[in-house]
Amino acid sequence: MNEIGEIWLKAFAQLWMLPFLYIGLFIVVLLINKAIRVERRLYAVRVHAFWDQLWRIGAGSLTAGFAVSLAFVFIGSDLTQETLITLWVIAIVLAMVRVRYFCIAYAAGVIGLLHALSLVWTDMSGTPGGIVMFMDVMRDVEMSSLLMLVGMVHLAEAALVFAMGGRIATPLYFAGKRGKTIGGFGMNGLWPLPLLLVTTPWEAGWAVMAFPVLIGFSTWTTTMSPVLKARRSAWRLALYSLAVIGLAFLTATYNPFAAGETSAGSASDAVSALSALSALSALLVIGLHELIVWLGRRDERHHRPAFVHDERGLKVLAIVPKSAAAELGVVPGEIVHKVNGQQVRTPAQMHAALRVNPAFVKLEVLNLSGESKFVQRALYANEHHQLGLIWCPDDQVSHVIDAHEGSLFSYLRARRREGHISIVPDVVPPISVDAAREMTGP
Repeated sequence: MNEIGEIWLKAFAQLWMLPFLYIGLFIVVLLINKAIRVERRLYAVRVHAFWDQLWRIGAGSLTAGFAVSLAFVFIGSDLTQETLITLWVIAIVLAMVRVRYFCIAYAAGVIGLLHALSLVWTDMSGTPGGIVMFMDVMRDVEMSSLLMLVGMVHLAEAALVFAMGGRIATPLYFAGKRGKTIGGFGMNGLWPLPLLLVTTPWEAGWAVMAFPVLIGFSTWTTTMSPVLKARRSAWRLALYSLAVIGLAFLTATYNPFAAGETSAGSASDAVSALSALSALSALLVIGLHELIVWLGRRDERHHRPAFVHDERGLKVLAIVPKSAAAELGVVPGEIVHKVNGQQVRTPAQMHAALRVNPAFVKLEVLNLSGESKFVQRALYANEHHQLGLIWCPDDQVSHVIDAHEGSLFSYLRARRREGHISIVPDVVPPISVDAAREMTGP
């Protein structure tokens, strides 16, 4: 029993000596800081607090990491340290192409394709020694364990997105069609999972291997609430993870060599069949992940913007935490129809109505069902001049979000450009804040 405890303690200590964990923590801190800078740039107020966000992400990472590690105690893993390091290296290289490719799914897919190639590439005469050594590592990859890791990690990601997706949403102003500015939300979450993977459990010589995994979720919406968007994305991620776990079981149980013995097939045919299965699994891992991206973008294309003002009043985009509006129970998507008995259509009218009675406010609010509700509260000195309400944009906004898809290099270059702030995503392109410009519709 003492020996088992010593194995786990050594693996836990090794986890904190791996540079990949600190790379993940650095990116998380960078992401939170950039989101806060975007909020200050757009609204001159901070919607999210740095330490609150860091605490939520840290707690979510530890919980998800423990759950996945516990699952692998019973599942087991035949992944080698060389495979896991290659997984990180390939993910970083892919990020140089597109930032959203910085994901274990794409890296595992590339490794699967290389594994399939290594099985059929037997004649390496004249090949440089470094490539030969690398292909030997790829040949030893256990695809079923790799697919199981991808599936379990994305299942954990689905749970985190479902539970926290609405809390990581940043209110944004987007350049809509026909020159109209619309409100929406950018949802960027990044969780470094500290994993302890058990290899060959319940057998002599079993070991525990420390390995951090960085999982990320990023999407945007202008057509639905961030909570609904997060839950829809979470269910898709959960279905994706179950499909990948199914591929892992199929790969683990499929044995073309046994079939070859009974049917007198050749060993080369069995190797080709195994290579084809690995290649197919790798392509499905990548293709199904891209399908999630496509479905998310389709949702936005086929629905009308939800966060725009109408003739009934001012629509609320977001609420500043611990503000007067938060205490009054106003929620995003509701419409402020009257303030102190005066009908309002612009933020200026709202401010003028508040000055009618500086010590007290009464709001008539149309809820998400269109029904009126009345809320009231005393006002105090030094409170937000708009009660902590962040409105959907009008034609007078000074900045909008310019969505683009770029590489890690373009993201780093964007940090040095004045008025340009990028956010590292996993599912959708990074965003930047640029000065509002004259826009023409299609």
